Amino acid sequence: MYKKGFANLMVVIIVILVSVAGYFVLTGKKTEAPVDVVPSTPQLTATTTSQTQVATTSTEEIIIIQNIIQNWDNLQTNIPFSPVLGSVVWNSPSEFKFIGNNQVLVGFDDGHIVGASIFKFNNNNNIEYITAFLNKDKEQWAIWAKANADMSANNYTRQVVRNGKFVNFSDWTMVPENQFEWLYTQNDPETMSIKIFLVDPRHMNEPPYDCTKTVAVERKISKTQEVARAALTELIKGATQNEIDQGFFSNINAGVKIQSLSIKNRIAKVDFNEQLQAGIGGSCATSAIRSQIRETLKQFLTVDNIIVSINGRIEDILQP
Repeated sequence: MYKKGFANLMVVIIVILVSVAGYFVLTGKKTEAPVDVVPSTPQLTATTTSQTQVATTSTEEIIIIQNIIQNWDNLQTNIPFSPVLGSVVWNSPSEFKFIGNNQVLVGFDDGHIVGASIFKFNNNNNIEYITAFLNKDKEQWAIWAKANADMSANNYTRQVVRNGKFVNFSDWTMVPENQFEWLYTQNDPETMSIKIFLVDPRHMNEPPYDCTKTVAVERKISKTQEVARAALTELIKGATQNEIDQGFFSNINAGVKIQSLSIKNRIAKVDFNEQLQAGIGGSCATSAIRSQIRETLKQFLTVDNIIVSINGRIEDILQP
């Protein structure tokens, strides 16, 4: 009887111990579960890195360059000054310089005057206009550059001058040369160079006797935005003594006046007074006059065709 009671007691104790052990096993699993819910640190670190990474590789800079070129028509509307001589848009950029602080200096021109604009970019390649300078704005550039001293030297171009020769690249290339030297150097701010075209008699007097052949000579003039008119004004002044000594001359009469000049849709229209054809005879002389005027105007990239008139007349002028 005693043994039977003791056996029953042991069964009860074992059942209690098993129940207690089961309870702690179950509650232990419940307290461990929240450990896996804590957000993983690598995800937060990756996000922070992507937000603060601003340095660019050359590949990323090429992408930014391509982005600016593709959107140039829209971006250039921010530039506060306009092309000259009837042009309405600036040519596609020709130089780029990454100047730090996620900013890039962009060089452009209209075939006559040169400018530079500064744009800011971010990691999404969004481009924001900052400011712009003309080639005469060295003082404004100096002020800006001093306030933005982080000037790296990543220059990109597709053409550079080395040892006096042009070197061309098939794509945008990083070069050591400073393509924006005009923004740093103090050239004569009051003058500029243009060309006029004079007659070379060797082409008239030797086979194949081409009276339209001309030769370019350089003239230095006061800086102006009306460079086409200035070039024609130099042309009608005639050849200098030095040019005459070289054998060149002009078939354009003294006393010729420019009555009007316009350039639109790449067509230059110029009207002269009657003196342009006074006393002129022969097909060679009239061909030379037309050629001198035409070549002097066609040196400008905004001009493809020229219409010459005298007192508004086109058809009956400069006849042989």
